[in-house]
Amino acid sequence: MLNPLMLICLALPLLELVVLVKLGQAIGFWNTVLILLAMAVLGGLLLHRQGWKALQQAQTAMMEGQPPVGPMLDGMLLATAGALLLAPGLITDVFAFLLLIPPVRRMVANRLLGRARDGGDGPDDPFERRDGAGKPSRGPASGGPVIEGEFERLDERPASKPREDRRDMRPG
Repeated sequence: MLNPLMLICLALPLLELVVLVKLGQAIGFWNTVLILLAMAVLGGLLLHRQGWKALQQAQTAMMEGQPPVGPMLDGMLLATAGALLLAPGLITDVFAFLLLIPPVRRMVANRLLGRARDGGDGPDDPFERRDGAGKPSRGPASGGPVIEGEFERLDERPASKPREDRRDMRPG
């Protein structure tokens, strides 16, 4: 069965193409190209402005001794918006412009932080170890006892052995 994210990644280019063809038929080829270019330029300007604001917020948080988690997540979402603006198409541009709106970006960031705090989505959590049947596994990863301790390898030699100066060892 296909992962939903993989299905979206496969279907999105086809949807973008259909939307661009329909828009081109409705308003003409050059008008469609003009809209795509205008959205890219406007998005780039907004991204530049919002990116500097996120950087300043991160610096302010660090100067106050607080972890800049919010501003860093804000920056990550802005970078995602930038990547979506680089992809040609109207659907990705709509999602990118939504991410450029601060309240929408804050809502997405809060949802991501909530999922991170809750430890994922349960069965869809990519960090959860599973047994062969696709069920969450219980017990240690190796299946045996875990022994904690320290060791030293005796069979390994140092990469460069210090050379002895033979002149100093001659009988005088």
